[in-house]
Amino acid sequence: MAEVWLPAPFNAASQARGDARVGGVAALRWGSPAAAKKMLAVHGRLDNAASFSFVGPLFAVAGYELVAIDLPGHGHSPWKPDGVYSLLSQAASVAQALDALGWSSCTMLAHSLGCSYATTAVGALPGRFGACVFIEGFAGFGLSFAVDFGMKSQDAD
Repeated sequence: MAEVWLPAPFNAASQARGDARVGGVAALRWGSPAAAKKMLAVHGRLDNAASFSFVGPLFAVAGYELVAIDLPGHGHSPWKPDGVYSLLSQAASVAQALDALGWSSCTMLAHSLGCSYATTAVGALPGRFGACVFIEGFAGFGLSFAVDFGMKSQDAD
């Protein structure tokens, strides 16, 4: 596993401040950059790139280069200066990571809320993704506090 920094596309404002990390994301890499098979991994809401620490080595053994990004404001990635963490903003971060890696296409691996960002990126750039693997994607998204499953506590009579 290696830690890597993926810069965002040219950002004059961040360069003027001398902050090369503004707009980019941190990432973890398993496997060789020379591997023919590429996989980009996107974590869930309260997670980071280390969420893929169990499967990363397994994909590396299977011949993949797997790069798991820390979305902005997560893990080792800085907060966004504009404070915008919308669906489209985070999906743009996914697409920018793909560009920063120099990959023309890859397989998308995403977990939980990361599946929403990944799906948006895949929908916007369908030719850049050969396959998608979503783990626990969309389950309960927006519903966890709105649905009453009618379950009673065992203490209640």
